[in-house]
Amino acid sequence: MPNSLLLLPLLSITFLCLAVLYAVIYSGLYGVPIRLPFAAHRAEAREKLAVTVFRNISEAIMVTGPERRIEYVNNSFSRTTGYSEQEVVGLYPSILSSGKHDRDFYQTMWRDIHVQGFWEGEIWNKRKDGTLYLERLRITSVFSGNGTLLHYIGVFKDITVQKRLEEEIRHHAYYDGTTGLPNRLLLNERLEAALANAERNQQQAAVLFLDLDRFKLINDTAGHSQGDMVLKAVGERLSSLLSPEDTIARVGGDEFIVLLGTISDPNRPVHIAERFIEAVSQPIFLEGQEHYLNCSIGISCYPADGTDAKTLIRHADKAMFISKKEGRGQYRVYSSLNLHDDFSTSLELDLRRAIDQNQLMLYYQPKVNADTGTIAGVEALVRWNHPTHGPIPPDRFIPLAEESGLIIELDQWVFRSVCEQVTQWHRDNRMPLIVSVNLSMLSFQHAELPRYITRVLEETRVDPRQIELELTESTVMSHLDLTLSTLRQLKEMGLQIALDDFGTGYSSLSYLSKLPIQTVKIDKSFIRDLTVDCGDQTIVKSIIQLAHNLNMNVVAEGVESADQLIFLREHQCEQIQGYYYSPPLPEPDFVEYVAQQQAELLV
Repeated sequence: MPNSLLLLPLLSITFLCLAVLYAVIYSGLYGVPIRLPFAAHRAEAREKLAVTVFRNISEAIMVTGPERRIEYVNNSFSRTTGYSEQEVVGLYPSILSSGKHDRDFYQTMWRDIHVQGFWEGEIWNKRKDGTLYLERLRITSVFSGNGTLLHYIGVFKDITVQKRLEEEIRHHAYYDGTTGLPNRLLLNERLEAALANAERNQQQAAVLFLDLDRFKLINDTAGHSQGDMVLKAVGERLSSLLSPEDTIARVGGDEFIVLLGTISDPNRPVHIAERFIEAVSQPIFLEGQEHYLNCSIGISCYPADGTDAKTLIRHADKAMFISKKEGRGQYRVYSSLNLHDDFSTSLELDLRRAIDQNQLMLYYQPKVNADTGTIAGVEALVRWNHPTHGPIPPDRFIPLAEESGLIIELDQWVFRSVCEQVTQWHRDNRMPLIVSVNLSMLSFQHAELPRYITRVLEETRVDPRQIELELTESTVMSHLDLTLSTLRQLKEMGLQIALDDFGTGYSSLSYLSKLPIQTVKIDKSFIRDLTVDCGDQTIVKSIIQLAHNLNMNVVAEGVESADQLIFLREHQCEQIQGYYYSPPLPEPDFVEYVAQQQAELLV
């Protein structure tokens, strides 16, 4: 908020106060007639009005003689300073001096008063009890008709609270509330200034883009409070490695940008990056818990990697992304990479942003009871509408997520979003449905998976029996001992387990009976030519029979025709999923679809 907005009311009141003072001095003390805007017909009434206003106005007023000794003050002066009129009359205004201003300050002030006839500004003064306060003060010289100096009038208002509010507003606007570090807005201002200085003096500058590895896992498993403390601790560590001329800002959930405004040693950015990686890798002890992190860093330098703030940040971001992709706990310099027109790299970078900034969305495809046609469940499917390239097909961005290691974060985003949606449906009294969530091999094999799922279920208060995890056959069949242990933990939580894309793997039939799963999903590749391919018919019938023998339900994926439905129904496949009933739908359309089906059942 600009100073002018905070002080505008004060400035307008100041002129009123001066008018009142002139009325008191000339009309009340000296008997000199004066015509004021609010003058009454009778001089006595005018004088009483002026004195009443003077005594009760909210602005503090002090009048001195030409030798600067105080002659009288008003009630607001006493309330502001703590001094009564009797205590200060005859004294110099220096009784209020705070000691915060030097001799030059006061000399300049009095020079302006002598030359211009007034001075206006902010000044620190001291109350009777010793506390300091900031005031907005206007001192005006008062002269007689022949030019003789009669008085100095000081009108002031305590603006300590306003200034504090102004500083708080500025702090909130420019600093991160969690770490106390500068935010992106302040960083951009300092970066623009640093680049202008570097151009002017023919110097170099650098930007380091730092992203914490494994922070999301800490945040999700230990809680947001612990996560915030970890961020603060990391910020303090990194700040301690920088000089006062450098800037470190928190610009995202676990992202920091460092500005090295002046570089005399071209190797300094790399040395700083190495020290950052070492510092972040040291354990963080908080409330009896020990946390371990790494970080990935990208470096861009002015002018080699860009001459404007936006380009330097973008290039440092790309270099960081490559360092994370190549192993994490590393740094990369943009100029050493050939990334300028690499669409795949840009897409991976954008996908990471989409996950962090909730740019993804969930679609829902119903699973329908083959006999009754009623909805028996629903599968949640992630979709990405890229702000520049439009919709990106899942078969394009999901492999990118797997290759880059982002698949765990993607899976976590989907799982939490599904649980939050189930909670919202419960609040809206929607029909309770089992919602299926796909889980990648990397997520399934991650040691923290059961803990993460437990935490999200507790935070969202979702009944675990409403969530079904879909695992591909290849995921389940790799590391079978680990698979069995993890599946049993998930089953004990109350979660439903489904085997997705069944029939596409190897040796699945011999191991199927050992798995604690409730549902088998027939891969759509066997459904596509089901009505014309005898081989597919034999496989589908065998899968259904095997699943039933093991007391498992069967869902057929990719059903698109009535003939396919009839075949599956005849062979007792319980559930149907595919475009024959509905494509994947955004949440509002899916809710409408369910409501319409429920209405049809009531007819």
